[in-house]
This record gives sequence, structure tokens and C-alpha cells, in this order.
Amino acid sequence: MSPPKASDGRPFATAGESRDLLSRNPDCGAALAIYRRHPGHSSYSLPGTPVGDQTHAASYVAAAAAAKAAGQNGEMHQLLDQAQKANSAHPTYYGAAWVALGRVMLTSSALGSCPD
Repeated sequence: MSPPKASDGRPFATAGESRDLLSRNPDCGAALAIYRRHPGHSSYSLPGTPVGDQTHAASYVAAAAAAKAAGQNGEMHQLLDQAQKANSAHPTYYGAAWVALGRVMLTSSALGSCPD
């Protein structure tokens, strides 16, 4: 299966695929570097540049997860706040779910925790 293509033919990843970024790329620092340059975009080209100007809460949550994995808890909280603002500006059930899950998963152990 080939990746989706932008209008100019370049492959890209969508907001729905952002949640899988860390599982496919264990280098959290590299993921965080992409998100620091262009946080919250709905889709990215394979090298990590945004495709279009649209943002989505799920992408901010993915960036927050990358920040947490890189030990940047302050940045994680800022990105979770940005996710909430993005979803408030353009509400979707998917974005609301990821904002809620992101806050619970990244800031508490209410849903369990990963083994060391």
C-alpha cells in the first residue's frame, strides 16, 4: 500500500497517522524536532514538512507525546494546551478524544503505565 499523496504528488502522513509516529520512529528527539519546527499540522511530507496550513488537535497530542518521551514535560503541557485550543477552534470528536486521552495518558497513571 502506498502512502497518500498531496495535490502536488508528494507522499504525506495525516493527523490520524501522527499517533503512530513514535511507534514507527523510536528516535523521540527526531520526532520532537519535526514537531518543534511545525507543530500541530494535519499532514506532513515524509521528510517532516507540513502539507498545507490545516492543523489538528491529534497532531498536537502526538507532539506532546514526543516531548514527554524526550523528557520535556513543560513543553508537553504547552502542546496539550495547544491541542485543546485547536480542538476548541475547530471541534471534532476525534480531536476531543485525543485531547482527553493525551491528558490522561501523558499526565497520570489512571490508565496504567508502561513497564520499565
